Amino acid sequence: MINNQVLKVRDHPTLYRDPNSKAILVVDQPSRQNYINQRTLAQKTVSSSESLRNEMLGMKQELSELKEMLHILISQSKTDK
Repeated sequence: MINNQVLKVRDHPTLYRDPNSKAILVVDQPSRQNYINQRTLAQKTVSSSESLRNEMLGMKQELSELKEMLHILISQSKTDK
């Protein structure tokens, strides 16, 4: 994989640059897999946070509707007396 056609990336011993495409190549597979795992975990965390946020907004809306219903019931009970 590594030959005379790639250049080492300064301060990164496991990274090489293809001078033609300017692509960065990872030659350390365990580090690459670790990066992929961390990225996947971060994406799941963001997705989970968004899901919780949406659920919370739904609950807030339902609570507001319940409050409104209670106000209506209270006002009706006052007028019935």
